[in-house]
Amino acid sequence: MLDERRSERFRALLSPFLPPAALDDMVRYIISYSIHLKITRERHSKLGDYRLPTPQQPGHTISVNGNLNPHAFLLVLLHELAHMLTFLDCGRSVRPHGHEWQQHYSRLLQHYTEVGGFPPDVVPMLREYYSKIPLSKRLEREIDRRLQVIVQPENTVRLDSLPTGTRFRIGRRARMFELIERQRTRWKCRDVATGRLYTVAADAMVEVVISH
Repeated sequence: MLDERRSERFRALLSPFLPPAALDDMVRYIISYSIHLKITRERHSKLGDYRLPTPQQPGHTISVNGNLNPHAFLLVLLHELAHMLTFLDCGRSVRPHGHEWQQHYSRLLQHYTEVGGFPPDVVPMLREYYSKIPLSKRLEREIDRRLQVIVQPENTVRLDSLPTGTRFRIGRRARMFELIERQRTRWKCRDVATGRLYTVAADAMVEVVISH
């Protein structure tokens, strides 16, 4: 019952960011691998990253920019999941984008292409891309370009787009809060570290934290 409630919560959080065909699988990944998923504001230096477990954060940490359209978001998430799977298989002994990572990424792309995770006009290019290793840098750049031209709604990571119970970070100090109660213009939130209650503007742009 607990896993069902957790799955429904993650599904509600992720549904604005992912194509429907990929949603249930991604929820299972998060729960099965205890992934700490951060949906961030736009970063010009990168679209996403994967961080290894540490004593302070024992789970796997993946971040993806929240301003991406669902197909581009899925592509970046699969890229980072391939890093996680490579680490689980090989540890630190292989290159970040070496043969092992390319194999994992290729298999993930094949699966989500076949189940309808990407738009039909990009599918032939994706099939050409994942069918041969080493993966083509030229095709990778073209796929990225094609998927990112779809504009994501500006309010994707607004506080008022999130369900009660969501944990998020806001501000330069990156304090973590939990959304407690929806109000008209300012929502009641709890500081996770101190337990203190605050109100935050409903239209604030926040970094969503999804963890097992």
